[in-house]
Amino acid sequence: YCLTVGDAVRWFRDEFAQAELALQAQSGAPSAYAQLDKLAARVPPGSEGIILLPYLLGQRSPVFDPYASGVFFGIKKAHTRGHIYRAILESFGFSIRHGLESFYPHGHSLTRLVATGGGARSPLWRQIVSDISGLRQEYIPDSDGPLGCAYMGGLALGWFKDFEILKSEWVKVSSVTEPNPETRHQYEHAYRIYAELHTALKPIFLKSAME
Repeated sequence: YCLTVGDAVRWFRDEFAQAELALQAQSGAPSAYAQLDKLAARVPPGSEGIILLPYLLGQRSPVFDPYASGVFFGIKKAHTRGHIYRAILESFGFSIRHGLESFYPHGHSLTRLVATGGGARSPLWRQIVSDISGLRQEYIPDSDGPLGCAYMGGLALGWFKDFEILKSEWVKVSSVTEPNPETRHQYEHAYRIYAELHTALKPIFLKSAME
């Protein structure tokens, strides 16, 4: 589980997307995130060699490491903001896959993810995560924390007997994202480098923090 992928997206927007933010301020204009998605969509899977370790506030899972820090690897002169932004989006998919493979080294029975919240509004980001993880995603736009908390309160008070009303009436899937086998194959090389970087840099993170 990555602590700061959402923060990394916000950080990039605030620090490197001034033109998109200015356009967003105009009436009826798309959000800066939607504009950045268009840039990232023009970049092929794997961001042509850029890989991000998204540890802007350390790492919590699958390896607890408070000394870990963010690393962009593989940047070259030909890369653009779109490449870097796509690498940020891809880092979340890599993080999910890395966690699954670490906790279930002999395989797992998971077949789907449920996507909700701010970042899940991006169809591009959902597709990237599904392509990297190999899992289908069910997108539920209106199921943030307060809704679940309210339902749990209703269960405690005896207003509901089980979760059936929540699943059938309160929470509805608006779209499904299926992994693209061809794109998943393209991500294999990038993911292996991500996992190797994660292991190779751990002692360097500690050394850097101790100096």
